[in-house]
Amino acid sequence: MRIFLASLFVLLFIGCGEDIPKEKKVSEFKPPEDGKIAQEQANLYVKASSNLMDAIKKHEQDIQEFIKRYHLDDDLSELSDSVYCDEHPEVSRTWKRLQSRWKNDELKAYRFAGIDEEKFNWIGGALADTVNQDIQKWVQEQLEKIAKE
Repeated sequence: MRIFLASLFVLLFIGCGEDIPKEKKVSEFKPPEDGKIAQEQANLYVKASSNLMDAIKKHEQDIQEFIKRYHLDDDLSELSDSVYCDEHPEVSRTWKRLQSRWKNDELKAYRFAGIDEEKFNWIGGALADTVNQDIQKWVQEQLEKIAKE
């Protein structure tokens, strides 16, 4: 688990080379004024969470294979070293492909669930609000069931 968290940190914040450009789009999602999560939103959140868990497991395996293939430290510290990246362009290219594949898999997880990232993130944040206590409990139970499968 430590390896995964360290890898995810590197994936999101460090990495060799340029960052993947972020698309700018105008969102059509408007959170409800009362802040309550509808059951349909909770269903989509659970489905997307399940898809994301699968994508994360796959990505973690990909990172472990990457570490072994290039004989890297578990914390991927080499990827924050520009000299190392310059001297090992194949490692940098492979890392960029892994980052790109992760982003695509993440977006697929949302798309297959019928939700976008913004709505997913809003629901995740809104689950902590006391107005959503009942739905939060339901979501937690569903995610625990999925994790046991």
